[in-house]
Amino acid sequence: MNRKNFITLTIIISGLAFNPLIAKQVSYTNIQQKSIQKSVKSSIALTLFRRGIEKEKSDELAKKLVNEDDNIFLTILIKNLEEKMIVSSQEVVDFLSTKALKKESINFRNYDFLVGMISQIKNEPLDKNTLQILSEVSKVNQQIFA
Repeated sequence: MNRKNFITLTIIISGLAFNPLIAKQVSYTNIQQKSIQKSVKSSIALTLFRRGIEKEKSDELAKKLVNEDDNIFLTILIKNLEEKMIVSSQEVVDFLSTKALKKESINFRNYDFLVGMISQIKNEPLDKNTLQILSEVSKVNQQIFA
C-alpha cells in the first residue's frame, strides 16, 4: 500500500510542478493566435510598428494593403495555410507587412502569387504536394471573389 501511495503522490507532485510551464506555453500560443484572428490588418500594422514605423503610418500602410473585405478573407486563408502546415500565420503576417512597407500589391486569387509568397517565406523550392494544395487554394479563392 505504501508503494502505491508513493507512486500516486509522485504523479500528483510532478503534475503540479509542470502544470505552470505547460499553462504558460498554451496561453502564449492562444494569445498569439487570437491577435492574428482578431484582424490581419491590425496584425500587419502591429508588425510594422514593432519594426520601428510610427503607429499612424503603420496603420495607414496596413489599411492601404488590406481592405475590410480582404481582411476577413485573409484570416480564413491564413488559417487554411496554417492548418495544412504550409506556413505559420505569423510568417504570413511578416510577409504581408513587408509588402505593405514596400507598397506592393497582393493578389491571393493568383496561383503564381501564392507560390511566390510561400517559396519566399520558406526560402526553398516547393514540393509537389505543397504546389497542389496552393493550386486548390487559388481555385477556391477565385470562386470566392468571382
